[in-house]
Amino acid sequence: MKMMNKLKNIQLIALDIDGTSMNSNSEITDYTRNIIQLLANKYVVVPTTGRGFYKLRENILKVKNIRYVISANGAVVTDGLKNKRLFEFLIPYKVAAKIADKYTREDTFVYIHRNDECSTHVFGCLNKEFYENNLKRDFKTDYKDLDIVDLYDYILKDQRNVLKIGIRFKSQCDLDIAKQSIERSFPEVNVFEVGNIGLEITEKLASKKDSLEKLCTHLNVDSSNVLAIGDNGNDVEMLKWAGVGVAMKNAVVQAKEVANIICEDNDHDGAAHFLEEYLL
Repeated sequence: MKMMNKLKNIQLIALDIDGTSMNSNSEITDYTRNIIQLLANKYVVVPTTGRGFYKLRENILKVKNIRYVISANGAVVTDGLKNKRLFEFLIPYKVAAKIADKYTREDTFVYIHRNDECSTHVFGCLNKEFYENNLKRDFKTDYKDLDIVDLYDYILKDQRNVLKIGIRFKSQCDLDIAKQSIERSFPEVNVFEVGNIGLEITEKLASKKDSLEKLCTHLNVDSSNVLAIGDNGNDVEMLKWAGVGVAMKNAVVQAKEVANIICEDNDHDGAAHFLEEYLL
């Protein structure tokens, strides 16, 4: 009964995209899209994602009435109506260059989100076979079509602070060691574990939770009136902070442990079914 009362008072929905709104093929089904549209007509729906802002609403969600977006794991909060960044938290480019240099190895794949209008992906990789065998499905392009660069040199020459860094590893053990090392050596950043043996790195003040909290203060929405739904390591603190935290059945253990509710997985439109049943 207490949870039902909380659900009645929801004003804002923080909605993760990959692994939550999208299925394993990185697709949003027509059913899920229709539910998101109905929700956006009634609530403040805020996509809260590791993706960039550029064309997210128009080309990926294809949903009207979505004004605010939290992108790049909280590095940027955008008011789409005014085409204005409300908040941004960027990794200093010299720090980003050092991290990229340290972790661009034969057994890794590194990428950044460049601080431009498109949040352009820039890739660094020394091992074509590693990409083709492990990551081609995720990035949906051939290795030869990627703009592979020396990230250290590229970032230093570009001199733009960086939205986000991602690193993919061959093994969980390699990831665990790297995560501890980055946290120890670079206290100015946040490190999140993401799917498919990966880490994503943002500036220390950038996280989905912190940016959601700042947006809610801006909109005068209390945390008790927020429902957050997600599946990954970068969603954990957001799920804890929200009045109602919902984890997907396919979520990482840490997300399930802090969630109030666990819904069906992303390959069965779990988020949409839950939201339709309890909010529509």
